[in-house]
Amino acid sequence: MKNKRKEFGRKLIEIREKKGLRQSDVADISFISQRSIGRLERGEVTNPSIDSLMELSKVYDKDIISLYIATVYESYTIFNEIKNKLNLNAMLLTKEDLNWLEEKVEIIKESKDLISKQYDIKLYELFIKYLKGEISDLALELIFDEINSNKINKKDFSYISLSAIELRILLNIATNADSYKNIDKVKIMNRCINQEENREVKIAAYNNLTN
Repeated sequence: MKNKRKEFGRKLIEIREKKGLRQSDVADISFISQRSIGRLERGEVTNPSIDSLMELSKVYDKDIISLYIATVYESYTIFNEIKNKLNLNAMLLTKEDLNWLEEKVEIIKESKDLISKQYDIKLYELFIKYLKGEISDLALELIFDEINSNKINKKDFSYISLSAIELRILLNIATNADSYKNIDKVKIMNRCINQEENREVKIAAYNNLTN
């Protein structure tokens, strides 16, 4: 994390110098002291305040908050990029899009920052391979079953919290099979329709159910 803060500091220096400003100039036109600016640029500030980053955004006419997040929390940024991309109309993603997503998954698979997200990452990897046509409908079901272990079962299906990627995979399984773990496909479709967070899953499930 320290090296990432230093990288962020180097980017701040580049931005400042491109603007033709000295640290003292930035201090004069902002509410940040020259000492604080220097510490930010040297990567010595563990958690810079939002106010300071907003001040720099105004001075540099650049989104410094997003730059900070993307630089210091790179793995989280990539994770959210993948999540958002698959949250859209995933079935219409191009081969180039899917290859890009696969490369991003490879980058974050071993990230120590995302240990708590490994379950989701495995599901993203599985779904991307499915969208690329590298695994069959049957393989999708079998591998999904292995990854989620006993989380999804008939007894608790109506009550457990399901993420967007879990719903997407379940929807694809239900489209091509009569049931999953003895959960009827109609029940799976209705669960996808009744959730509120993912509009695309809702529409796809409704279309499948009515057809």
